[in-house]
Amino acid sequence: MTEKVLDLLKRPPDWVDIRASRDPLDVSKVRHYVGDDGLEYWVDPNSRSIRTNNADIYMTFHTFSDHAYCGHSYAKLHFDEEFVVITQNYKDPERVVFSPDFQEKSELGEQIWHVDKILQTLRLPDDEAYPWLHPASLMPEIEIRGMCKFRDLDQQNRFIYLVKTLLSCHCGAMGDALRGEVTRGKVVFGTDFLSKFQSGELIHS
Repeated sequence: MTEKVLDLLKRPPDWVDIRASRDPLDVSKVRHYVGDDGLEYWVDPNSRSIRTNNADIYMTFHTFSDHAYCGHSYAKLHFDEEFVVITQNYKDPERVVFSPDFQEKSELGEQIWHVDKILQTLRLPDDEAYPWLHPASLMPEIEIRGMCKFRDLDQQNRFIYLVKTLLSCHCGAMGDALRGEVTRGKVVFGTDFLSKFQSGELIHS
């Protein structure tokens, strides 16, 4: 039985990674934005991320299917040489979700992003290491461990600022960015999340 499992984990000799063979998308029309502090940021459809002129600051978007074939999504904000996994509340508490509702916009037409919590740990099938394995039930699991508490108030405020700033240039649709359209997003923090910010619950004591 062990030998059969090990055979499945081996990369087939004729398998081709379609993701690696694709030509990069033309991002010449993608708009760049600049904050009051000089931080430049933009959507990068090639890496499904929001990049900045500071290589240590960026946000990546991820999706995966669990062993029950249920779809999940989340984002990772990278800064201060660490990362924070951010998600939103969802009607099914077993699902990890971070995705805009394209029917919900602000009065100014901005796409709403609900940011309700951060996850310290997340277990998921390792499809990045074993992309030839389908279904997901065959994949080994990995555990992602992100930052769940901030070292001080300054770092917490920096997190809030970066989440709001980076998502302000993304409407959730990469195609719009490729066409050079102005894409706007607005972060709405959950009530419970805001309460934790205000109480200092997310700061190391």
